[in-house]
Amino acid sequence: MYKRIGFITCVIFFILLNPGFANAEEISVTDEETLTAALKEAQDGDVIILEAGEYQGNFTIEASIELIGEEGAHIKGLDTGYPVLIEADDVVIDNLHVEGGGTDAAGIFSRGDRNEIKNNKISNVFHGVLVREGYANVITGNNISSWDELKGSKRYGYGIYVIEGDSAVIAGNQTYDTQDGAWVSHSTLAQITNNRFINARYGVHTMYASDVAITHNEVRGSYNGGMIMQSENITIKNNYFHLNTISDGSGIFGYDLFDSSISDNIIKGNSKGIMLSYAQGNRIHNNEITENVRGLELGEGATNNWIYLNNFKKNTQQVITVPENENDFNVDEIGNYWDDQQIVDLQDDGTNDFAYKSGDVFYQMIERDPFLQVFFESPTIRLWNTIEQYTHLPSDTHVIDEYSLTEPVEVVQQIEVYTPQEEQMAFMNPVGLALLFVLVIGISFITIYLSRRKTT
Repeated sequence: MYKRIGFITCVIFFILLNPGFANAEEISVTDEETLTAALKEAQDGDVIILEAGEYQGNFTIEASIELIGEEGAHIKGLDTGYPVLIEADDVVIDNLHVEGGGTDAAGIFSRGDRNEIKNNKISNVFHGVLVREGYANVITGNNISSWDELKGSKRYGYGIYVIEGDSAVIAGNQTYDTQDGAWVSHSTLAQITNNRFINARYGVHTMYASDVAITHNEVRGSYNGGMIMQSENITIKNNYFHLNTISDGSGIFGYDLFDSSISDNIIKGNSKGIMLSYAQGNRIHNNEITENVRGLELGEGATNNWIYLNNFKKNTQQVITVPENENDFNVDEIGNYWDDQQIVDLQDDGTNDFAYKSGDVFYQMIERDPFLQVFFESPTIRLWNTIEQYTHLPSDTHVIDEYSLTEPVEVVQQIEVYTPQEEQMAFMNPVGLALLFVLVIGISFITIYLSRRKTT
């Protein structure tokens, strides 16, 4: 009896505190006129169902409601403004197709707290979802692309853009053909997880951000898979960064990045695997860095970072660095695995008896003449590098791993990815590389032969 009285008392108390919810309604709408009227009269707790059909115009939400689309519900915004503008807290936008809006606007713009934008298709827009000055917004399960065509002054916007929006959750979305897949700026405590970002300038972009977790994402076909700028305490873990090759792109580019962790990622087939510049106090460990033109590049100002327990495999250049940089390639006498190092382990302790040295003379020659990379892994270059492992040849760009490992570290792929056959970096394939080498030699002989015939 007392429990029942207590329960009824709590319900009454909740209703008194939230009188709007006591009169919550479920309202079905069929066109833009009935939708506009329903939004104007909506009370907190109402659920508005959009039946299948096209709703032309821009719509503003000013109450804590759920706006849910039946299959085929399509909001087509005007050529200016925002198709969906949220000016309230605790709003849910679910299962809509949203397109249109101004050339500098977003398909859905949230200016409230704790709003949830989920399971929507957002296309032919500038930005997909924009959150500004909103706390704990959740953006999940959306399929987002920018303009269908770039005409006149149109340019791609961001798939998901969070500015001054702490504790945002960006999960399970797919973006493609955008300026950035997800950009988190002037924000803290964001989670970016289980997304797929394809064909962007930057797949994941942070700026003036802190305490952001970037985990279990696939990023492909971008200038830089992750562009992490002016940020600190960033966790980048269990992602798959691959085929980011546009304009000498990187899997991960850390610029002005401090006290962050890059771990347990697969970084494959990029122009640069990881690039750091003006980055300090970061830990890079347990990554599979493979089949990149450059595995790791430490640019100007990249100092006092710890690089250990990584696998460097099949990279044209394993690692290069600015001479002034000082970074540690081991922690507690545990270094990295390098697949181009000859194994000598007389003590059988899992550590090579000779230090690994990278940044050799051949790498410097590649810097001056990139065409020379076709000779990478040729017998002559392998012999050259082997001699350098055991002899001291002066070089300002040597990286030394004094505790290199004899066996690769286990790095488990955490997510499923799709690699289109035509996008694979064929020149990283040893067979393809050998054929290219033979082709170059053949063309050279033919050229010499023909030139001699002309002289005779």
